[in-house]
Amino acid sequence: MQSEGFIARLEQDDNGWPVITGKISDTPYWVYFLDCADDGSRCKGVQFHSGYALDREVSLQEMNDFNYGHRYIRAYLNKKGNPRMQMDLLMRDEGMGRETFSQYLDLWRQLIERWEKAMDF
Repeated sequence: MQSEGFIARLEQDDNGWPVITGKISDTPYWVYFLDCADDGSRCKGVQFHSGYALDREVSLQEMNDFNYGHRYIRAYLNKKGNPRMQMDLLMRDEGMGRETFSQYLDLWRQLIERWEKAMDF
């Protein structure tokens, strides 16, 4: 991810699983590895996630409008009413090629920047 210009750090979550943390523009993000073997390898999925605590309330209609115009990401409000963004990637047994992953990284960046613009973030 760093070779693509992303700020990214490999860390561990509270359960000891790998997680990548970083920031795009003003947005912190996390990349979670999903459906992995017991040793944390051979993961079948990756989830890009960002969360926001804004100074204003975001309506369900704003979230729906954003989702309607952007099919590769889902935006929702958590139980506290804070916006969340997620994008899931399915991995093949042999993983994902560098070029394909790079395209998804660029898509994630574009969608986060569109979200920030839509929310006047």
